[in-house]
Amino acid sequence: MKKILFLIIFTTLMFGCVNVYAHGVSKYGYPSKNMSKSIFKLTNSFNITINKDYVHYAEHDSNGSTLDNEDAIIPGVNLSLEGIPNSKIPIWYELNYSDYYGNSTYTGATQITNIPIENTDHIGYINYGFRVGYAFIIDDNKLAIIPNAGFEWMDWNRNILDNAGNTEYIEHYHFNRYLLGIKAYYLITNRLWLAGEGYYTHGTDNSMDTNALVPTALVYNNSGNYIGELGNYESQNFELGNRSGFLFGIKIGYQVYKSKTINIGPFISLNYSQLKVNKSNTITYYNIPQYTYPPANLVGYTNYTVDEPQSQTNQLFIGFGIKLGF
Repeated sequence: MKKILFLIIFTTLMFGCVNVYAHGVSKYGYPSKNMSKSIFKLTNSFNITINKDYVHYAEHDSNGSTLDNEDAIIPGVNLSLEGIPNSKIPIWYELNYSDYYGNSTYTGATQITNIPIENTDHIGYINYGFRVGYAFIIDDNKLAIIPNAGFEWMDWNRNILDNAGNTEYIEHYHFNRYLLGIKAYYLITNRLWLAGEGYYTHGTDNSMDTNALVPTALVYNNSGNYIGELGNYESQNFELGNRSGFLFGIKIGYQVYKSKTINIGPFISLNYSQLKVNKSNTITYYNIPQYTYPPANLVGYTNYTVDEPQSQTNQLFIGFGIKLGF
């Protein structure tokens, strides 16, 4: 809620500053360049996109070997509002919000139990952020090139089930990243348009909260093979290392309805995102009893050290949307 409030306050202040500055420029007669109505209604718009997110997530050890994988195709919706409050001073903004939820296929093992798992799990996330830039209108008002920067927050939830279908590990990721890049709109015809974007990203203050089964005792059979554990669920927090990534995308659309006040039309989109994080801090559990069964004989004690490994998330979004230009 605090992040959303900050986003609203930031946007309000941005609009205020832009309008004050625009009035000042007009008052003193500095030259300005008006945008064409078509470009203006592309860059001033509300957009709804229905996406399918093709996700591939993998964790790696320090040598680069894969520890686990998670693959999913999950549906979601993206809402965005973008615009240029004053065409004489073409400062551009965009606000966006996304919500996704679905099932994934997990292959790997959690660190504490280390039992191989291959199961259908549940994942979901929300993503929201803003971008601010300056629009350069060129090529006879058919092309808008917009260098910009922004910030995004992402809350990602994973519910890892054991082979019996019971919850074994719940993870809540908090990803934050800066964006620096460029966006462009091009009018191919009076109604047909093309848009593209590309960004360098860098994480900051990433973390993960978990509710994991922490063993109070480990149980082995008489052959020395691990067969289970006794334990309690316990909350943990890991501070994740920050790394760079990227995202880029393309859209093509057609303005079906055009009037003096609004333009409406569909578009299709293709976007790709790569998010990386480094290994976290470690948490150690000391003097965990080890038993053989049957019978239940104490054979020793061990320590457990757990961390969140370095990981990489690749996402391919294929979407269909509606753009309402105003």
